Amino acid sequence: EGEEVCLGYGCHDDDVLLRCYGFVPELNPHRRCALPFPLDSLPAEQREWASKNGLGQGHHLTAEGPSWELMGAARLGAA
Repeated sequence: EGEEVCLGYGCHDDDVLLRCYGFVPELNPHRRCALPFPLDSLPAEQREWASKNGLGQGHHLTAEGPSWELMGAARLGAA
C-alpha cells in the first residue's frame, strides 16, 4: 500500500496511444508520421513487385528519417 504503480504501454506511435489509451505523451520516441505511397500510380509490373516485396505498406517518417518501405516505394516511383 502507498507504492507507486507504473504501467508500460509498449512501443506505439501517437496514433495508437490516442485511439487505444486516450492520451498522447509529450515526448514519444516512437512518434512517426504515416505517408501512404500511392502504389496504384506505378506501372503494373512495378506495383506487383512492390507488393511481393513488402513495399505496399509501412510508409512512414520518424525522427530518424523515412522507413525502408517508403524509400523503396519512392525509388520505384522515380525509376
